[in-house]
Amino acid sequence: MPYTLKKTIQLLRQRGHDYLVTVKGNQKKLYQALTNYCQEQKPIAQHESQNVGHGRSEKSE
Repeated sequence: MPYTLKKTIQLLRQRGHDYLVTVKGNQKKLYQALTNYCQEQKPIAQHESQNVGHGRSEKSE
């Protein structure tokens, strides 16, 4: 990660802001650590809906 990006992220975190960073597969250790982290987390919300109309029933999660 370029130095300026590290400094920017540190500043955002210190101020309590949300942020999004792109991580490519060529950053193998970081990419794997984030992949593992995301797979271990439980969803914070879940939504289900069911529609019935025009002779068919649809359910989405």
